[in-house]
Amino acid sequence: MTSVAPAQRAAPQMTNIPDPTATPQAQAVAPAAGANPARSRLRDQIAENPLAGLMLAVLTFLGTVAVALLIFTLNSLNERIDRLEVSLNERIDDVETRLGRRIDRLEARFDRLEDKVDAGFASQGAQIAELDRKLTALIVHLNATEAVEAALEHRLLTPDAGTTEPEGNSPG
Repeated sequence: MTSVAPAQRAAPQMTNIPDPTATPQAQAVAPAAGANPARSRLRDQIAENPLAGLMLAVLTFLGTVAVALLIFTLNSLNERIDRLEVSLNERIDDVETRLGRRIDRLEARFDRLEDKVDAGFASQGAQIAELDRKLTALIVHLNATEAVEAALEHRLLTPDAGTTEPEGNSPG
């Protein structure tokens, strides 16, 4: 009896079957047809291995979380910088206020010192005026005394700087 061999047994087994799409001509035709090999391969991998899809979803989630954390950190840093800026401006205003008060106190002290110096000069001026008055009175007294002495001695004083005329000569 003769048995009929199935077609698989009748065909010789080939260990290395060439890929018809691996030829350069086939590769040039595939992109021209509009198929995107990367997407089809990813879809094929996900279809073959559901874990690949899960890993892709986890990586996408982790990337989203990382971006969200980065945005949150940047926003919180901006808020901190704003608070620091407000705090620094308040401190600067406080320092300016304290310095302004100190400057005002120093100006008041200088004004008081100027008033004391002016009062001292006024007092000195009054003392000098009093001495001048006394010296003038003394000079007048001395001139009067000399004039009296000259009159008693029968001499006349000339109006020039207290010089006397020689005795016995009468003016004019």
